[in-house]
Amino acid sequence: MLITSFKSHEEYLSNKLNIPEKFVIGNYISIVLKSNFLRFMYNSFQITILSTILCIVAALLAAFAFVNYKFRFKNILYILILSLMSIPPIVMIIPLFIQMGKFKLIGNQFSAIIIYIGLTLPFSIFLLTNFFKTVPVELKEAASIDGCSDLQYFIKVILPLSKPAIATLAIVNGIWIWNELLVALVFLPNDKSRTLMSAIMLNMGKTELNIPLITSGLVVASIPILILFLGFQKWFVRGLVEGSIKG
Repeated sequence: MLITSFKSHEEYLSNKLNIPEKFVIGNYISIVLKSNFLRFMYNSFQITILSTILCIVAALLAAFAFVNYKFRFKNILYILILSLMSIPPIVMIIPLFIQMGKFKLIGNQFSAIIIYIGLTLPFSIFLLTNFFKTVPVELKEAASIDGCSDLQYFIKVILPLSKPAIATLAIVNGIWIWNELLVALVFLPNDKSRTLMSAIMLNMGKTELNIPLITSGLVVASIPILILFLGFQKWFVRGLVEGSIKG
């Protein structure tokens, strides 16, 4: 992909796999200056960041309740939430589209954010619930002796210990939301709200399939995700393992 992005369209047609004879940066210039690329990237950042943060906050509170409180139908509710992970998003597109249409949210980024939170929440709750089960119960007893309320215990004890799991969810959910196409194509049909990945697929080849132009856009789109992974990689494996070994 990187090699192709530095080829001209003509050279790509005659030389698809080899190193380019002449490196061309015009594809990157065309994307940034001659399209709404920056607008699409801003939309992707906004949707990805808000969806990921809101999902993690909701999952943290739900997982804390599942581990630390007793209430009716807790196990049934937990199983129902986990069962949602087995439902492919494509089967929910039509009912979601009808529902968002009733609320007049088609073309509004808020519709995509709501859907992304709903799709990523079951796995997030599963990971954090299993992670919280690894926290020694003695910590809660010690916090209670020191006079901590449940909220203080959550903020001062649980959240600092949950950094690996939170980083894992930030990477997994962030990458999926950034690269997601189906929801973005259906619920964000206009340029004002369109995400970067859907814009690359729809706009870069309107008149002709210019593969070097498309790959240069994909290279730029990969940079934020690469930075995200490199920034949180030391927490990633630890959080994924600790959040799945105990059920």
